[in-house]
Amino acid sequence: MQRSRVVTLLVAVLIGSTVPLLVEAQPSVNQALSDAQVKKYEKWWVTNGFDVTLNKMVTDALGVSRGNDVVRGRQLTVDGKDGDPIARHVFVRLPGSAGYLFIVGTRAGPAHTFFVTRSFRLIAAVTKTPVTPAVAIRLVEAQKELNAEIVFWGKIADDN
Repeated sequence: MQRSRVVTLLVAVLIGSTVPLLVEAQPSVNQALSDAQVKKYEKWWVTNGFDVTLNKMVTDALGVSRGNDVVRGRQLTVDGKDGDPIARHVFVRLPGSAGYLFIVGTRAGPAHTFFVTRSFRLIAAVTKTPVTPAVAIRLVEAQKELNAEIVFWGKIADDN
C-alpha cells in the first residue's frame, strides 16, 4: 500500500512538471492604442491609406484566410529612418471586425506580421522573407516586438 502511494505521487509529480512544457506561456500584457488614436487612424485610412491585397501565404499562416480566400485591407505605411534597422512599418485595417495587421519589415532580414483583434490582443505572428514560407513566431516572443510597434504607431497619432 505504501509503495502504490509513492508511485502515484511520483507519477503525479512527473505529469505535473511536464504540463507547462506542453502549453505555451501566455504573452506579456499587450499594448493598445487609445480610442482617440484609433479614431485618428480611421480617418487616415480613408484620406491617406491605400487598398492592398495581402500575401496569401502570410494570411493563411496567421489564420486570417482559408482555402481560396483573398484578403484585402486598407494600409498605412511609414518608412524607417536612415540607419534604423526597421525599413518599413505597416498598419493594416482588415475588413469588417477581423482586426488589424502590423507588419515590421527589417533591412537585414525577414518581415514580421502580427494579427491582432480590434482590442489589440495578439492572435498570431509570423516571419517571412521574399523567398521563404511564413513561419510562426511564439506569442511570448512576438508580444514584445508587437508592443514596441504599437507604441511607435501611438506616438505618430499623438504627434499629429
